[in-house]
Amino acid sequence: MPNIVRPDGTVLVRIISPGQGSSAYYERAQIERDGHVFKGTQVYWDHPSKQEARDRPERSLRDMCGVAVTDPIYQENGPKGEGLYSAVKVFKPYQPLVEEMGEHIGISIRANGNLVSKKIDGKNIPVAEKFTSGGFDFVTKAGRGGGVVKLNESAQEGVTQFVESFLAAHPQESEESDSAKAAFVEWSNAQEEGDTQTTFEEVFEMPKEEGQVKTLTEQNQALTTANTALTEQLVLRDSVAFVTNELAESDLPDVTKERLLESLPKLATVKDSALDEAAFKTVIDKAIVDAKAYVEALTKPKSAGRIVGLGNGAPSEETAALKTTLKEAYLANGIPEERAEAMSEIAARGR
Repeated sequence: MPNIVRPDGTVLVRIISPGQGSSAYYERAQIERDGHVFKGTQVYWDHPSKQEARDRPERSLRDMCGVAVTDPIYQENGPKGEGLYSAVKVFKPYQPLVEEMGEHIGISIRANGNLVSKKIDGKNIPVAEKFTSGGFDFVTKAGRGGGVVKLNESAQEGVTQFVESFLAAHPQESEESDSAKAAFVEWSNAQEEGDTQTTFEEVFEMPKEEGQVKTLTEQNQALTTANTALTEQLVLRDSVAFVTNELAESDLPDVTKERLLESLPKLATVKDSALDEAAFKTVIDKAIVDAKAYVEALTKPKSAGRIVGLGNGAPSEETAALKTTLKEAYLANGIPEERAEAMSEIAARGR
């Protein structure tokens, strides 16, 4: 049964406690105040050597074994005694190592800050006044010690294989790049959740592919919108020309033709992104017939001293028929009923 690494892959660590370190003396008040600098830090397997620190200050992806996942909290009576504590998410390749070696290894900080000289126990010694940044690593000896830990060969081999495979496929990347480190975290989380099929490279490429899909989707939507607008313009142009040709063959008065030329193109129907001439001709023919009937009613001899259908009297049968035809056409093209009623009324009365 595991006794170091929790089921969720985390392990509780004491980052630092008050006392004498290799380069300074650390006081409780300063640790408690500045402990926030260790929040969310990447945790590595062993400190870098001086040469490595000079040559690669960003550290190596091969050695990144976890990340601090909780706010550092100072505990006066912590499980290992007084000190600053945090939980570390240990990446899957390193979990067996931490589980097996956890009782025999320690944590050591890497921090930048200011030192002052103070007299402690009768001696003037350097004391940490402030942390400005910091991190911590798994090392052979706890309490600010240093050293080298030889990785379990099978675990080291697995880490090396996927890192080298990734770098070979992406020569423009480096082990310490932010994108590579982020992919490492995502890949490790997927492994932890049982997804052993997803490769490290797939995780790395995923954000790029998602961005490409988003870009293509946006471009497609823009093209669809543009095509729809263009289709509407072309259909309107063709409908005006079609109505003009159909009206030219009729013997309607010019004023009536002008009225129909204004209203009929709005009733055009579309089929396969083009004007449906057959369906539209049916609408035009009926409108012409109704208009002729309306004109004939206007030109009939006066009855009872007035023309039926004009003024505020009841509309003639021809006017009512034309209004009904126009309203049905408006409704068929998606115009709201109230608006279709008003439009057909105006068009039928010629106002």
